[in-house]
Amino acid sequence: MRVRRFLVSWPTTATAAVLRAWTLWNTDPTTPRTVTCAFEQLSDSGLPSLPTVTGTFIGTPTALQPLLDRLAATVGRPETDRVIIPCDYTRAASEADRWGGGTFGPRVAFAAKSHIVRAPLSPAAATDMAATLDDLHRFTGVGGAGGLLIDALGGAVGDRPPDATAFPHRAAVGVVQYHSYWHQYTDPAHVDRRLAWLRDTHATMQPHLKTGGYTNGMDPELTDWQAAYHGDNYPRMQRVKAACDPEQLFTFPQAVTCRPSGR
Repeated sequence: MRVRRFLVSWPTTATAAVLRAWTLWNTDPTTPRTVTCAFEQLSDSGLPSLPTVTGTFIGTPTALQPLLDRLAATVGRPETDRVIIPCDYTRAASEADRWGGGTFGPRVAFAAKSHIVRAPLSPAAATDMAATLDDLHRFTGVGGAGGLLIDALGGAVGDRPPDATAFPHRAAVGVVQYHSYWHQYTDPAHVDRRLAWLRDTHATMQPHLKTGGYTNGMDPELTDWQAAYHGDNYPRMQRVKAACDPEQLFTFPQAVTCRPSGR
C-alpha cells in the first residue's frame, strides 16, 4: 500500500481564507475518501503560527498533487510550504510518531473546548475564527501554547446513521477543538489569560456553530453537554448505562447517568 503524509501551509494573513476553503474542499464530493486531514494552527508563547492543512493520503504523489492544487486554488492565496513524505501504513497511522516519536517529556496541562462544524464555514464564521487565532499572538508569556485543531469527518464516518453508535455527529464536516497548554512553571496569571481566551473563543463561535461538542475533549464549563456530546442518542445511552453499570462505578461530572429501562 502506498501512503503519503502531507503538509500545506499559508501565511497568517490567509487564515480566514484557509479555514473556509478547507471546509469547502473537505465536503466536495470530488475529494476522495483516500485522503484524511486536519486544519491546525497553534501558537507557542505568542509566536506567529501558520494556518496548516496536514493529513494522510493513500495513493501516489501523482494522484495527491492535483488534490492539493485544488485546495490551494480554493484558498486563493500563495502557499508558504508544501511537503509530501512517503511512509508505510503503520507510520502514517501513528499518533505517537506524529507528536514527537513516542518520546516522553515534562507533564503538560491543558484545557479544551470544542464545537461541531456541520457545514462549510461561512465567510463571517471563518473571519471570526481567524480573529481569535490572531489574539494568541498577544500572549508573549513564557510557558504556554494554544490554538485550534479541526479534525475532518466525512468518508467512512458518514456511512453509519447518527443513531447507529454513541457518536451522533456523523454528517458533520469536522470537529473543532480549541486548546490551551501550560506546565508547572507557567505564571498563574498567564494560565488565567489562556483560559479566558478559550472562553472568549467558544463564545465567539457559538452563534456560528451552535450546540455541539466533542466528548473526548470534555469541557467542565459546558452546561448543555448531554445534547452537545450525545445529541438524540443520550436517552438510549442512559438505558445502556442502567443495564451495564447500575452501581455507577464509572462516574465523573459529565458521565452518562442511569435511566430506568422502559423510559
